[in-house]
Amino acid sequence: MKAPFLQTLALVLVVAEPLLAQRARVNVSGGEVARAAGEDASRLATRIPGIDAELRARLQVGGDSAQRLAMNDFAWKGRVSSVEIDQEDARVFWDVKIVPDSGQQTIVRYRVDATNGAILGVKQFTGVRGLIIRKP
Repeated sequence: MKAPFLQTLALVLVVAEPLLAQRARVNVSGGEVARAAGEDASRLATRIPGIDAELRARLQVGGDSAQRLAMNDFAWKGRVSSVEIDQEDARVFWDVKIVPDSGQQTIVRYRVDATNGAILGVKQFTGVRGLIIRKP
């Protein structure tokens, strides 16, 4: 009776192992971020702005991590058009702008906290305003 159960368990583990390997872990300052299976690095922005030393000392989340967090939340159904660092009062955040696959006249802006990686807000710009915000 134990033999069929053990054989079934071994078969399940052999089949499930490649699926579990797809969820690689990436170490990020302050925690871990699970990589999505559909992650495609070509959808990320290639240019991330330079940051002065004073501001860099306050950051815990880099521009690359911020755009990956935004794309994970957006389910990788678009591409990052720009990544910018900004500061309002004492809060430092990344603005990650995504052009969705579904519509070229739309921009989705994610604000990602640069100290802890939390998503502060998501705003969608459509129509003419989306075209104005979008950088060619």
